[in-house]
Amino acid sequence: MLSLSAYQAAKELKWSPGKVHGVIRALQRSEAVKCKLKVVNGRAVKMMELVR
Repeated sequence: MLSLSAYQAAKELKWSPGKVHGVIRALQRSEAVKCKLKVVNGRAVKMMELVR
């Protein structure tokens, strides 16, 4: 399953991180994506996965 961080998505789409976080929140409410917080190199990273 495809897993992508909010920061990676922002870079790929050339959007601001805030805009991406807003879209992620909307997708979570509609249960289209599932998010998990992971610690990578000492930083919290929000990873999102598509739900089918």
